Amino acid sequence: MAELRIDGDEVSGTDTVAMVKERILPALLGDQRAAPYVTFVFDNRVMHDDALFYADHPMLLPSWVQVLLSEAPFADFIAALGRLPK
Repeated sequence: MAELRIDGDEVSGTDTVAMVKERILPALLGDQRAAPYVTFVFDNRVMHDDALFYADHPMLLPSWVQVLLSEAPFADFIAALGRLPK
């Protein structure tokens, strides 16, 4: 686990989640060339790439967004969890 702090002026009200991901991937991945799947989670909900970062996810700043890096799409993990016996 790690923490990455982003200044408020680095993300605008017109940025989509995908645009923010592109902007922070170099800081998250360092010198890695192959980017794993990246999922943002805010308020226990997945932030979809085509959503606006702020407008579609009302948040008070500063705020904490989980960044999940995985080898497969996050939706695949959720589907697999649903198949586990209760």
